[in-house]
Order: sequence, then structure tokens, then C-alpha cells
Amino acid sequence: MSYPIPPDEELRLAALYELELLDTPDEAAFDRITRLVAQILNVPISTVTLIDAERQWLKSRVGMEIRETTRKVGFCSHTITLSEPLIVEDASQEPRFAQNPLVTAPGGIRFYAGIPLLSLQGLALGSLCAIDTKPRVISENELAALKDLAAIVTDEIHLRERLIRERKSRQASQQALKAFHQAMESQIERRTRELNLVIESAYDAYVSIDAKGVVLD
Repeated sequence: MSYPIPPDEELRLAALYELELLDTPDEAAFDRITRLVAQILNVPISTVTLIDAERQWLKSRVGMEIRETTRKVGFCSHTITLSEPLIVEDASQEPRFAQNPLVTAPGGIRFYAGIPLLSLQGLALGSLCAIDTKPRVISENELAALKDLAAIVTDEIHLRERLIRERKSRQASQQALKAFHQAMESQIERRTRELNLVIESAYDAYVSIDAKGVVLD
């Protein structure tokens, strides 16, 4: 099975890896959202899915035991290429997904609704998903609620991005200051050596005085 590759794939993956969310423990900030999706939309399965280079990894999940699948079977692999929600009312009748093993398996996926989760730069990192094993139609109110919950997940991601940038900015400033101090010390040592060499090799007398005319050396 094939899946679409976003045109900004390299930038997208770089932003995803910078977040350091892949392969991390469960977190309440995300688990609350998937529980709400399951309750509000009355679906048995909900996930916060992140799309890695060759897999989809579930940061949060309700109603699923698995933690990851290959990217080629992931519905979310399609969601991240869209600027709008991906709604599949009956996957068994959808050409893109009808032969997907997640659909053909007993009790497989029929209904899917996914909202892209975007970085601060607008790069799609994954999606918030509502999944059912029965075909269904999503109402306007349900879709609006799913979008609102996806916005909360996105806000959490944006907060982490800002914190990471601030941390890196502080580290860069500290490194720049350290490099400046080292450069100044090196310059002072070099000038001191040069001055000592001039004094030691000079044929004339050398007198060092301060601003008040007091002889120092």
C-alpha cells in the first residue's frame, strides 16, 4: 500500500523530532483529550497520532492496545497532507482504504475522522482521530467539537515548541558569552606575551606609570 508524502516532509520531520514527543510515556495533557473525543463523539477509539518517517506512533490512545503501525496503513498518513479534516464514513467503500488491513481485519475500522495537528510553522506533525468500527456520519456539532479538541492539542504542542526554542536560545546565548570571554582572555594573553617580548628585547629603557604619574614598573 502507498501513502502520500507531503512536499515539506523534511521540514515536517525536523519539527517533529525537535519536539521530542516520539516514544515518550503517556501524558495527562493528551490523554484527557482522547477520552473526551471518545465520550463526546461516542466512538470506541480515539488517538493522538504522530507521523514519523516510516511509522505512525500513538502519543495517546483510547480503545487501542497497539502503540504504532507502519505509516503505509495509517489513515493519518493521508490526514497530514490535507488542510482540512479527513472524514471517512465507511472505509470499506473508500478506494484508498478498502484493502487496508486495519479495515479488512475482523472488527476493523469503518468510520474515521482526523484533524491535522500543526506546528507553529504550519507543518503537519500528526492528527487527532476519532474512529469507529461501524459506518457513520459525523454531525456538524461533532466535527466542531473535534476541531476544538484538536486546537487544544495544538496549543499544547505550540507551548512545548516555544519552551524548546527558549531553552535553545538561552543555551546559545551562554555559549556565545563563553566564547566571547575565551576570545578576550586569549587576546589579553597574546598581547601580554607580545608586550613582554618587546620589553625583554628592547635596547631602550621602559617605564610604566599610572594616570597620576606614579611609576609602576
